[in-house]
Amino acid sequence: MGRRALNFDIDFDLDWKPEPVIDISEFQNNHSAGQSERIQSLLTPGISRTPYRGALTIIEYTTSVPQFEVIRDVDKFKMRFPFGGIETPDEQPVAGSRRESKEEVGLQLGKLTKDNFVGELSGGPNCTIFIFAKRLSAEDKRKVELGPEQKEHAAMLINTVDRSVERGLFSWNHANAWRLFKRWRVGRTY
Repeated sequence: MGRRALNFDIDFDLDWKPEPVIDISEFQNNHSAGQSERIQSLLTPGISRTPYRGALTIIEYTTSVPQFEVIRDVDKFKMRFPFGGIETPDEQPVAGSRRESKEEVGLQLGKLTKDNFVGELSGGPNCTIFIFAKRLSAEDKRKVELGPEQKEHAAMLINTVDRSVERGLFSWNHANAWRLFKRWRVGRTY
């Protein structure tokens, strides 16, 4: 059975920040030899067994021709949108979206409502990504202040983002979020 049969691809440019992997050897050392020999993992090494929730935000500037905030991290080649983990189990995805946007591009999103919720994606095993969209003023484009993990940013036209996604220049999950956003955006005010 190929990877596509599992209904997702694994991108080696991982664009989520999984929790530390549980060390199975500690578990095996605490059990009898007979039991530990039977313990096997079906997960790829490096894939977290801890559920991970992330928030991704597509920021659209209300310029005469709409533009979208795109960033690139210091340690990654591919482009992406502001994104990061929802830090505590009780933190709401909306709060994660606002916090990550502030940390990565220095922009205050203000109030997010159900009208800003695009949907959610499976980002891989045990990973859920909540996608939000927010329109900000053209002036906000000049207020971007990158966080320490970000290398560069750009405000791109919708066609430029489309071409970059199709050429594989965006991280896998962010490209899927863009495709979902484009379908969601038709005829909407948010």
